[in-house]
Amino acid sequence: DHRIFKNLLKYGSFSPPEYPLEKVSTRVFLHYADNDLLAVPKGVNKLLARLPNVKITRRVPHDSFNHLDFLYARDTVPLLYGQVMQTIDEICHGQNKTN
Repeated sequence: DHRIFKNLLKYGSFSPPEYPLEKVSTRVFLHYADNDLLAVPKGVNKLLARLPNVKITRRVPHDSFNHLDFLYARDTVPLLYGQVMQTIDEICHGQNKTN
């Protein structure tokens, strides 16, 4: 996004075109929370519909968990990071076996 004037010059419209998410080829692991106003479940579902290589979609099991909690909550390790690290470990060990 280059703001309205530069967008108009560059793209011929006030806003930039949507990013072609269908072309993302890397593995994607989506983690979201019901109380995250920056990544609401409806938006997550839109991403799921467009991203071709989603391996995990996981809702953080805490009703009041929000966007900042991904960084600052005291219970982020048991609610999120523990499983993220387990997934990373499984992927790394799986790749090491094939090399």
